[in-house]
Formats: sequence, structure tokens, C-alpha cells
Amino acid sequence: MNPPTLLSLVPLGLLLAPFVHAQQSSVVPFALTAPTAMAAHIDEPFADGVFWVRGDTYKARLDTAGVTFAPLFAGAAQHTPMRLHYRDAAASVIERDGQTLVLRHSPTLVERWEARPLGMEQSFVLASRPATADLTLHIDVETNLRYRGYDRGLVFAADGLGTITYGEGVVFDRVGHRAPIVPTFTGNSITLHVPESFLAGATYPVTIDPLLANFVVSQSGSNDFHPDVVREPTTGDFMVIFEEALNGTDHDIVAHRYRADGSFVSRVFFDVTTDLCVDPKICATLGATGVLAVWDDNGNAKGIQAREYRLTAATFGTTAQVTSDGFGVDSRHPDVGGGTNFGVNNHGQMAVYVRVAAAVNFSLRGVPLLSTGIPSGAEYVIDGTPGCDPRPDIAPSGGNPLHWGVAWQEKNVACGGGDVWAAVVNLGGVILAPRSIDDTPGEDELLPRVFTDDKDTMIVWQANTSAFAEDVDGVLLRRSSTSNTFSVVGPFVSLSAFEPNCNRSLVQNQPALGFDGTRYSYVYMEGQRPKGACMFAGSYTFSEGHASLSATTNACGAPAIAYVPTNASPVRYAVVWQEDVGPRFEVRGAFYEGREPGSTVTTGNTGCGVHGLETQIGIDQVPAVGHDFTVSLTNVVGVPLLIVGPPAATPVTLCGGLNPCRQGITNILTSLFVPSLHIVLPGDPSFVGLALAFQGADLGAGGGCNAGVFGVPFRTTDTLTVTFR
Repeated sequence: MNPPTLLSLVPLGLLLAPFVHAQQSSVVPFALTAPTAMAAHIDEPFADGVFWVRGDTYKARLDTAGVTFAPLFAGAAQHTPMRLHYRDAAASVIERDGQTLVLRHSPTLVERWEARPLGMEQSFVLASRPATADLTLHIDVETNLRYRGYDRGLVFAADGLGTITYGEGVVFDRVGHRAPIVPTFTGNSITLHVPESFLAGATYPVTIDPLLANFVVSQSGSNDFHPDVVREPTTGDFMVIFEEALNGTDHDIVAHRYRADGSFVSRVFFDVTTDLCVDPKICATLGATGVLAVWDDNGNAKGIQAREYRLTAATFGTTAQVTSDGFGVDSRHPDVGGGTNFGVNNHGQMAVYVRVAAAVNFSLRGVPLLSTGIPSGAEYVIDGTPGCDPRPDIAPSGGNPLHWGVAWQEKNVACGGGDVWAAVVNLGGVILAPRSIDDTPGEDELLPRVFTDDKDTMIVWQANTSAFAEDVDGVLLRRSSTSNTFSVVGPFVSLSAFEPNCNRSLVQNQPALGFDGTRYSYVYMEGQRPKGACMFAGSYTFSEGHASLSATTNACGAPAIAYVPTNASPVRYAVVWQEDVGPRFEVRGAFYEGREPGSTVTTGNTGCGVHGLETQIGIDQVPAVGHDFTVSLTNVVGVPLLIVGPPAATPVTLCGGLNPCRQGITNILTSLFVPSLHIVLPGDPSFVGLALAFQGADLGAGGGCNAGVFGVPFRTTDTLTVTFR
């Protein structure tokens, strides 16, 4: 018998409890050489109360008067430190909270410094409304570094050695209201100003800090572009691969490996020949603890190449030949998808590419690959007439049973117009024949990106609605639960129109797509032609905001995104893109929270009973809108009772003793005599942030209360409070 379903959960707005977006203020240095990997270390306070911190690229000294930050620049004869201290009040005490050091300036204002491998992350937290209408924070600076100007923050340079950047800022309150903060530097002081217009309507506490902690992926003197990114799930590390142009005929394929927290591990080279190697892509080889890269080798008509890198052993496989070019035949634009964590025996790789004959005949093809990059089966045609320059994209991982979504742009022979087409393939061939996804008259649909999870394939693309209007559109393909068939779920959606705070007067283009196991997140370029604000991000279908990942005025392109969770940030993505810094390109990156961070389930200590024999309560899935989960009682002795309602601020004691039974729910919405309850959350963004509590009672069980509330002996479980995502 299936558990009952609670259809009407709670009136919207009953209890809004969104998590604070834990974005940190940053002073992020970088050296001109790649740092070695080393976890940030905090030395316990000395007798004088001073803390010392050592990261990969810096040292820092913290006392109650402020912070002295010393970057470890390669080749420096001595340190060039920067001393930062809040001018208006020295801290009364420094406290340690894990990897964060807290300077308490007053009962209502604290300054937080988190020790990270590549920098110290600063923020100020204001507990209540200040006495003044607005708020200005003055941070005095003492340094021999030269102030170089503003570039994503205040840049201080040691000529020929490197820089320190005090990053761009944001202020946000407890319920998610936010506004940009632009730090200024005058004389010897950094100023952060929060206007009265924000403070007057804020829900405290209010946090002031930079918008995102950016990391520079590459800074070589050559051109670095066409990045891709993948997470290897066994190690949790992610790799950023890109094309490095040494000259007009020699491009290398390079990758940087990072821990999930962004600390640099190593640089590896997939190709260091003198060939012209272009368009790299990368996927995880599930079951082999590695990654597989593919690229187009234009040297000596070699065609599409592939190579495996094993992360645990830090070793390469041999470069494999995927296709061979010949006279009048060219292989272009490869992409590769890996296996899936869903199901069993789902390890395999699938490559797609464009084959061009006689410069005008295009065909889109697929070929299955071993983890070594060697073809494991026959090549097959996905679409024999895709038109000019289809630019295919394959899902970075597969669904269950093993399959991948593939999407491409279909143009005419003269490379005019543009429609989005898609198919679904497996290791043996096409299982959903090519079909048109968007062929809206008068529009050009370009650059589609695709992601396949256990049951769905999501496709996003750039829709050029006019000469100066570009949006991001999207649609879902859903696999039948009873057969291996697929159908489009409703009409396609204008994500630009759907996303909160998206400025439709600007263009949104070149999307990329990721998935965190619950929802899809997409990134894209936004701004005026030909240059713009560079990089923004949102989440489909239940967006929690419109996040700017970079506000440079440089031209950007070729974004890629990968889900790289950590314990502290379980829904974080790594986003990379190429940026024109003139006269060359660099690959840059940022972390993006696909939804508000923090635990979605908390446990309140309200249970009672003999230790080891208590009645337990548990939940089986992440409580996310548009999905379902089940709350269950176990170790039930008597009659099970499940209670649902808002969480109590202070649990009510039902009976005393050494292990008292307590009620963790106030204003009970419903109670059911069942051992489990199945919850189906509607796909309604209004549910995001709502908190609901679940608690069980075991009527007739011993070890708790003798009687009272229910008229029979009983014991209670702990209280689960879930916050819907």
C-alpha cells in the first residue's frame, strides 16, 4: 500500500524562511605562476591573541585592530603586505568559527574573515538597524602596493609580481533582498556605502560583502579560449579544459584541475604537439575515476582525437584516433558525453561531431567510445542533412537506461537562418529521431545546449527575435515511464521572460546548462552589442534570483558550467568562459549557487524513549518544488501518528524526566495515523523558502510519557523541519 499524499501543504506565505545567500567578501590574490595545492591553515591564537593564517598563495595576521594580508608572490624579495582595519571601532575579541575568524566590533556589527586556499573572504554582518539613516564602512589601508584602478574590484599591484583585488560587493538581508555595493578607494581608505533606501526596508541581519568569489583560470601570455568544465564524481575534483594558442599554427589542449573549493591542484596537457588542435570538450568516465577529452586535430588531417586522464593516479592514457580526415573530408566541432550515476551498467561514453565533405555536405554523426577514447562500436549518422555549421552539443552525462540528448542548430547551405533540432541517442544508434524543437518564423535559433538526467532532457538555446533582440529559450523532453520513448513537455519557455529581474532591454545569448540532481541552472551572456555585462545565471524552473557572475565590459563568450557541490555549498556550480582582455583572451571562472545554500532539512531534539530504542523519523529526498519526497516513521511499537505544521520556535515539553518528550510543531495543520506520508510539491516558485515541520508519535509505546495528551502512554520522535527549494 502506498503512503497517503498530502495534497494541500500550507497556505502560501504561511512561514517564509529562506536561507541567507552565503556569499563572501573577498581579497583574492593570484601569482603569475600557478599555485600549489594546500589547504588553508589557521594557527591557534598566540599569547597575545593573534591568529596566523596560511593559504596556498598568502599569509595573514589577525588581531583585534585588523588584518595584515601578505600575498606570496613568486620571485618577490620580501613580502608586500596590505594592512586592513575597520576605522570606526577596534574589535573587542576575535573568535574562531571553523575556518572563519570573527572580529566583534560592537554588539550589532561583526566582521568575518573566512580562510580559503586562495584568499581571505571578508564580510560585515549588521544585526539591527543602525542609528544613522544610511551606513558607511571605512576600511583603512596601509600598503606599499600601487593602486592600479578598478577591474571587478579595487586592484592593488606589485609591479612585475602580481595583484590583490578587493572584490565587487553586494548587500543582502535575511529574506533575500539585495543591492550592489561598489567599493571606492580614496586616499588610504576603502569605503563601502549602504543607502538608506535599502536599510529602511531590510529584514535584519544585513550582510555586506562582494557578490562572488571569482577565480582566474588562466593568465598565460598566450591566448586561452574555448573552455569546458567537468566534475569527476569519485574524487569530487573538477577540471577546466581550454585551447591555448601559441601561434597561428600551434594550439595546445590544456586543463587545470581544482578541488571542489576552487583550490588549484595541477596543470596538465592533453596535447603538446605542434598541431593546430581546437574545440576541446571533456566528460567524466564513470567507473574509471577519470575524464575523457576530445578535440579537433587539424594537423596532418588527423580528425577527432580523444585522450583519457585518470585523476586518482594522475596519469594519461594514449591519444586515441576517433575519426580520420582525408582528401575533401573534414571532422569538426566534437563533443562528448559520459555515463550516468543512475541505474547499473551505465558506464560508457558517446562522442558527436560534424563531418564535412567537399566543403558543402554536412552530416551529424555519433560514435561510442571506451573510457580510453577508443571507439567501442560503429559510427552512425544522427542527421544526414543538418545544413551548414550545426554546432552539435551532447549531454555531459547520460540517463537511465544509458542515453544522451543531442541538440544542434540547423541552417541552410548558405548558412542562413537557424532552427533548433534535437535527437536522443544511445551507444547503438538513434532512439528518438531528429525533430525540430523551435522553428519560429522570423527568428533565428542558435547555439543549443542540452542536459540529460534520469528521466528528462532539457534543451536551452539562443533565440534571435530581431536584429537587436536575443533571448534564452528552453524546453523539456520527457522519457516515458513505461517505454523508451520521448515527448516534448509543453511549449518551449522564454527563460529570459521567466527569470526574475532579467533586463529584457539587453540581449541574453550563448547559454550553457547544468543540473544539480533537482533542477537545471543555466548561464548566459547579457549586455549591449557588441560588448556587455558578460555573464549572468539563473535556475529553471524555480529561480531564486538573477545573479551576475561578472560585470566586466570586456567581450565574453563560450560559457560552460558543471555542478561541483561541497558540504558547505551543496548546490554550487563552477562556471567558466573566455574573455577578451585585449590583445588576447583569458579563461575566467566563478562559483555560482544554483539555489540558496544551507541544509534543506534540520532536526530538532524533541524525541524521547530508551536510548537505542526510540521511534525514528526520516526523509528520503531533497524537498524541492516540482519534486516529491516521503517522510517515514521507523521502530514503531504502537500506533503511528504523523503530525504536520509550522515549526515551533521553542518546543513544548509534554512530560518531564531525564529525556523529556516535547512537541516541535505549533498550529498543527494535519495529523494522520500512518507510518509514512508522501509529499508532492507543486511546481510553484512561491513554495521556495517555505518551512514545514514533521513529527511522529508512537501511541502505546513505552519509554516516554505515561498518558496525558493522548490518554495512553506514548513517545515522540525528533522534529524534521524542511525548507522547500
